[in-house]
Amino acid sequence: MSATDDTLFNQMIRVENKDIFVDLKKNKGGVYLKISERGSTGRNTVLIPASGIARLKAVLDEVAKASSKAKSVSRERKNRVASDPAITARSVYVTGLTWETTDADLSAHFSQVGEVLSAVILRQRRGGNPKSSMGCGVVEFSSREIALEAIEKFNETELMGRQIRCREDRTPVDDSAEAEEGEVEAPEAAAKAPRSRGAKKSSKRSEDSVPEPNKVFVTSLPWDSTEEDLTQFFSQAGQVTNAEILSTKKGRAMGSGIVEFADATGAANAIAQLTDQDFKGRKISVRQYYV
Repeated sequence: MSATDDTLFNQMIRVENKDIFVDLKKNKGGVYLKISERGSTGRNTVLIPASGIARLKAVLDEVAKASSKAKSVSRERKNRVASDPAITARSVYVTGLTWETTDADLSAHFSQVGEVLSAVILRQRRGGNPKSSMGCGVVEFSSREIALEAIEKFNETELMGRQIRCREDRTPVDDSAEAEEGEVEAPEAAAKAPRSRGAKKSSKRSEDSVPEPNKVFVTSLPWDSTEEDLTQFFSQAGQVTNAEILSTKKGRAMGSGIVEFADATGAANAIAQLTDQDFKGRKISVRQYYV
C-alpha cells in the first residue's frame, strides 16, 4: 500500500460513534479492499485481497441472517400499536442506549420535556422470555407535540455516557429491523423511504437499491432549515446543483434532506468532511444516498 494506489471505490458509513471507511484500491500488486475504523480511541485498518471479497460478502450475509434470527418481534409493542394506532404518532424511537439502561432510566430522562406514558427498552427474546437489551427503546408521550419536542431536544445528546439518536416512531414490523436501522446507519439496513412532496425518497439501502454517487442524505437538521441553508453550507464541499428538505405529507419538516452535487467528488467530500459538523447549532450526519 502506498500513496500512489488508485481508488476504485470509496464510501464512509457511520456506526454509532465510529466512522467506517470502505475503499477498493489498486496498485502494482493488484486490487484490494481496505476497511478502516475510526473511533474516539484511534484508527484500525484491515486489508483484504480482491480474491477474498466474495468470501467476505458470503460470511457477512450469514452474519446478517444469524443476527436477524437472534431478534424477534416485540409482542408487547405490536399489541399496543394494534389496539391504538395513534400511539406511534406520539412516540419516539431511541437508539444508541447503553446495555445497562432500564425502562425507568429512559422514562426519567425523557420526562424532562413532558408526561411520559410508557418507556420500554426493546430486548432480544428466546422462547418468549426477554433477554438482553437491543440498545434501543420506545418512549410514548401524552401528545404528539411533546414527542416532537423530545426529538428536537434529545437527538444526538448524551444519556448515561453515550450519544443517543431519536426519531419519530413507526409501525413496528420486526424489532431486529428496527435495531439495525437505528444502530447501524449503513447500506445493509433497509427502511421504508420517507416521502417529500408526494415523491418516494430513499435514505437507506435495500437489497435492490443502488447509490447515487452525486447525492448525499443529510439527517439531524434543525426544523427551521431551508433549502437555501443547505445549498450554502454544502457548497464548501463542491458545486451544489439541488438541495431539498424532506417533509411529511402534511408539510412538517422531517429533519432530513438530500443534497445533489455536480459530480461524485462533491458528494464524497461532503460525506468525509461535513459529518458531525455544526449546522445551525446541531451536529448533522451525512451519508450516501440510495435509490
